[in-house]
Amino acid sequence: MLSITRTILGAVPSSVSLLRLQNACTGAPIPLTPPLPQPFLSAGGGNWSFSFPQSAAGIIYSYSYRITWPDGSFSPGSGLLPGTQPAAGRYATQADLENLFGKQNIALWADLDNTPNLSTAIQRIALALSYADATIDNALRGGAYAVPLVLFSASSTLAFWASVLAGLWLYHNRGQRDDDKDGNRYRAMRADVMTQLRQCKTGLTIHLDAAPAQLSSPQTPVVIR
Repeated sequence: MLSITRTILGAVPSSVSLLRLQNACTGAPIPLTPPLPQPFLSAGGGNWSFSFPQSAAGIIYSYSYRITWPDGSFSPGSGLLPGTQPAAGRYATQADLENLFGKQNIALWADLDNTPNLSTAIQRIALALSYADATIDNALRGGAYAVPLVLFSASSTLAFWASVLAGLWLYHNRGQRDDDKDGNRYRAMRADVMTQLRQCKTGLTIHLDAAPAQLSSPQTPVVIR
């Protein structure tokens, strides 16, 4: 379970209600039962909390809430809550990233402020994986496959592409040098991935076991009577 906690000092609210809960990266609403709005529970001392089951690994949650005061007025609020499990995208996971670049490198590249924090690192890795998903979808859009990709079997090639793109997003956004040996090697890795994606777009040179794109118009002659 995850918990959203708010500390409200001074006047005591009549209630605190959660109005919205969604995936911060995609904007998709998080389904809850019963549906929102739902009340926070008061733990005393000005502390209010709302607990819910984590829907998937690595999600960053955004939420909004409303404080209702005894006179009927209210105050809005919002925030972000990172998941506590390893991050995962559609095409690769945090484990894929760490297997490719090393756990220590990923931890270093995900730490923008030199203040190691697990929740912040997971949030950065989730954003990197989301970037990789979008880059792959954009590269393949208009080609042989429906996007987002619907895989019929696991693809180590796709996981590798996403891991390279996500890892190097973290690397470059951390301000690492790209004019040294590592930087040149990583730049070449990304260029190779983008070349392979262009080859994959046709579905001929590199093939994925994925759902084909839907044809928008007939590809054979049609007799109109």
